[in-house]
Amino acid sequence: MKRLYIFIILLFLVGCGSNNKDTDEQNSSSNIVNISDNNSSSNSTISDIVNNNDLVNSNVTKIGKAQLGVISNGTVKLYELSGADKKLLTTEKTTVGDRIDEIGNFNLNIEKLNNDKYYLYEVSGGDDYDIEDDGIINSVPKSNKGIFHLIAKGSTIKKANKIYITIISEIVYQKVLPYLNSSDIEDRLNSVSMDIIDKDITGDSAIDFFDIISYNPITNRDNLNTYYKNSIFSMITNILNGQKYDFKDDIYLPDSTTETEIQKKLDSGDYAYVLNQLLNNRDAYRDMSDDKIDMNIAGAYVGQSGYTVFDITSAMANSSSKHSLNSFVLDTTKDNNP
Repeated sequence: MKRLYIFIILLFLVGCGSNNKDTDEQNSSSNIVNISDNNSSSNSTISDIVNNNDLVNSNVTKIGKAQLGVISNGTVKLYELSGADKKLLTTEKTTVGDRIDEIGNFNLNIEKLNNDKYYLYEVSGGDDYDIEDDGIINSVPKSNKGIFHLIAKGSTIKKANKIYITIISEIVYQKVLPYLNSSDIEDRLNSVSMDIIDKDITGDSAIDFFDIISYNPITNRDNLNTYYKNSIFSMITNILNGQKYDFKDDIYLPDSTTETEIQKKLDSGDYAYVLNQLLNNRDAYRDMSDDKIDMNIAGAYVGQSGYTVFDITSAMANSSSKHSLNSFVLDTTKDNNP
């Protein structure tokens, strides 16, 4: 009888251990979700939400700031990205306070970041205490009903002294969101940054993604190009009101990245400029179809090489698809050589 009792107790303990293992596995897998909606947050949570009220006076050296205007008591989730999948790492609250520099801060948790991986910071809820972005605290804040983001590489986050999550970082996030499974995310981040920023912010004489994460809405609005500078407050209002705003197709084209500018360069004989731009930065020319871009590349090669109409006709006749202009373009631009 004694042995029977021992056997029953052992069965009970094994059963409990098995149940705990299942629970752990479920908790781990539930933290991985797919990024399916720009303006929706994952329901994934971490039970211990970090309160950062003493963050400014702590030993934390890398601080982020959530700032449409400064967001007090907002929720910041940090995700690790794997393509379009995201895994929740931390959840915390932004700081409250009586001054602009005290409100909206949070720990970037850089100790959790891998240099070569991409990460997503997601801000929701809280109250905006500087709706006009003029550096003056509002006596009555506006409740934030929306969500905004910042996506960046681990090494980029670690290199920055401070990172701002703003309307500008949300625009960049939405524009690169369809390409999270591609291998050129970093190039796209820099390319989109050049569309948005008109004047260098960081002082390194270059416009790139570091200007996006360094953008302070109070002091740097004049660094934006005219289109975004004039549109920024309506965009912020949409987010605060919880209204969905799709920035992916929100196109601003600098004069230097249009078909008109390319045509001017072709007409002036600046073929090297055309080839450099269209071969290395073709995604920036969004008013040109792929066929138009290829045609202009071919035209630059033709001009650069001194081809004649007879040469073009002969090339077309000898191409794999005889008398095909498209085939001639492909043959001409193959391996970046005429």
